[in-house]
Amino acid sequence: MREELTRERLLELLDFDETLSRFRWRERPGNNGFNAQRAGKLAGYEWHIDSLTYRRIGLEGKNYYEHRLVWLFHYGHFPTEKLDHKDGDGLNNAKENLQLAPGNLNHKNMAKYSANTSGYNNVYWCKQGEEWHVRIQHNGIGHYGGHFKKEGLHLAIAKAKEMREAFGFSPAHGLTREERKNHSDQPILTGDVCERKSLLP
Repeated sequence: MREELTRERLLELLDFDETLSRFRWRERPGNNGFNAQRAGKLAGYEWHIDSLTYRRIGLEGKNYYEHRLVWLFHYGHFPTEKLDHKDGDGLNNAKENLQLAPGNLNHKNMAKYSANTSGYNNVYWCKQGEEWHVRIQHNGIGHYGGHFKKEGLHLAIAKAKEMREAFGFSPAHGLTREERKNHSDQPILTGDVCERKSLLP
């Protein structure tokens, strides 16, 4: 069974670019082909999961998310939990932008979905009834916040906000990536949240 990658081995294979918070391939003695093609260049490739983008790097037959390697570089071990990008940008692997996501914290700190019909998270347009519905997923349970007439969108938004606050969601939850930049200094959340494994490597 292959041993887990260590920080020492990581730095034998890659150099860390502090400016970009990205890794670059290190020169490999005696491997002229590799050195000509990769040495000094950014390692890895972009990996898309739904509307999110991360970077992955293949090392010794295994693929790693770059943000997990950044954590290993800074702290000497892999994170014990999944990781959350505070600003919602999966390519921003700066140390200060990464935080442990105990339980399902990441689901409470997500950017707005591109397919959102109202412009606000947890508020949905129901064509059949021609009204707005409010629904929040928390700890694996869907919580219904009611339905509102077409002209009552502002009431639906207020209800969704009230429910998010009651369940401990981040103030940045549901904002666009641009808007979220102003919330990157929010304190780390704790407690249980609804997991969305496919979005949280």
